[in-house]
Amino acid sequence: MPPVNVVELTDRIPTQDECGCKFPHDKTLRAIFYGDLESASKQLKEYGANPPYAIICDDITYKLAGETLEKSLHADVFKINEKYLDEKYWIDFFTNKRYSTMIGVGGGTILDITKYISFICRAAYVAVPTAPTNDGIASPMSVIFTKVDGRKTVKTRSPLIIIVDHDILSSAPLTLIASGIGDALAKITSLKDWELGRDDLNEPYCRTAEYFLMRAIFKVLESIRCLNGGNGKRLRECVIHLADSLISSGIAMMILQTSRPAAGSEHLIGRHLELNLGVSHGISSAFGTIIAAKAHELYNPSWWKEVSLSSSAIFDYCKRSKILSILKKYQIPKNWLVESIVIGKEYRPERYTILHKINPTKQMAEELLEETGLLEELLGRT
Repeated sequence: MPPVNVVELTDRIPTQDECGCKFPHDKTLRAIFYGDLESASKQLKEYGANPPYAIICDDITYKLAGETLEKSLHADVFKINEKYLDEKYWIDFFTNKRYSTMIGVGGGTILDITKYISFICRAAYVAVPTAPTNDGIASPMSVIFTKVDGRKTVKTRSPLIIIVDHDILSSAPLTLIASGIGDALAKITSLKDWELGRDDLNEPYCRTAEYFLMRAIFKVLESIRCLNGGNGKRLRECVIHLADSLISSGIAMMILQTSRPAAGSEHLIGRHLELNLGVSHGISSAFGTIIAAKAHELYNPSWWKEVSLSSSAIFDYCKRSKILSILKKYQIPKNWLVESIVIGKEYRPERYTILHKINPTKQMAEELLEETGLLEELLGRT
C-alpha cells in the first residue's frame, strides 16, 4: 500500500503555560493522515480510534470514500441525506448502538453532524473530508440544522484524527473549492477583528492561535497562486494548500475552544446572505471579507501593511477563484447587500469587530460597496 504521511500534533502545540495565555490549548486532534484512504484507515487504531466503527455519509460521499472505508474497516454505514437533522432520532439511535469510533465522510454538513453525534455519544470522531469547503474540519464547533431550531452552532469536540486524501479533495466541484477559498480568506479580517478586541477591549489573546491563523492565511494565498496553472497538477497543488489552510484555522479554534479568532465581521456580514438568501457559507464570507477589509483600511490604523492583504488584493483573489462570478449568479439586490453590512453586528452583538467599532449606517454601507468595486462587479453599475 502507498505510504501515509502522518503529522502528529500533540507535541506541535505548546501548553497553556508554555504559551503564556489563558486559553485551554486543547489537544484533542492527535494526528492528520495525508495519503491514500485505504492505507490511512489501517493506522486508526494506533492513535486511539478503535472498532467498532460507524461511518456517517450521504449517497454521494459513500461512493467517493465511504465504500472504501466500509470494506477496509468492516464498518457499519449510515447515510444521512437530509440537510435538517432529526436530532432526537439519530442521537437515540447511536446511543443504543454504542460505537467506539464514528467516522464522518463528507463536506461540512456531514462532518458537523458526525462531530455532534459522536460528542453526545462519547465516541471518538474521525473526519474524512471529501470537499475543502470550510474550516470546520478541525474545529470544536458544529453547525447543525434542525426543523425545530433552524441553524444552530454547538460547541462539541475536534476530531481525534483527520484523513486527507488529496485525490478525493481534488475531485470536488470547483464551486466547493471556491467556497473553501472564501472561508480561508476570511481569516485576513477575522484575525484583525480579534486584534481589535485585544487592543480596544483588552480581550484575551493567544500567540499560538495567531501562528496557526497566519499559517492559514499564507496557505490560502499559495492555493490561489496555483489556480491559474490550467492543469490537473496545479489544481491538486491548489487543493493541498487549501486543505492545510482550513485545517490550520480549525486548529486555532481548537486551541482556544472558540471560533472567535476565525470568524469576525466578514462572517457577520455574510451570515445575512447565507441565512436569508441561501448563499453558501464560504461565498458569503468572502463577500463579507472584501467589505470588512475596506472598513478596516479606512478605520483601523493597525490594518495590514502588506499589499497582498489589502481589500483590492482580496477582491482580486475572489475574482480569480470565481467567487465573485458565483456570487453574481444569486442576483442579490442592492438593498440586501447594504442591509447585510448595516445589521451584521446584530448577529453577534457580544463579539467586538470593526462593525461594532464603526456602527455602519446605510450611507456608509453604500460607500463601502462602491469603493470596493462590488456594486459594479455584482450589479453591473455603481
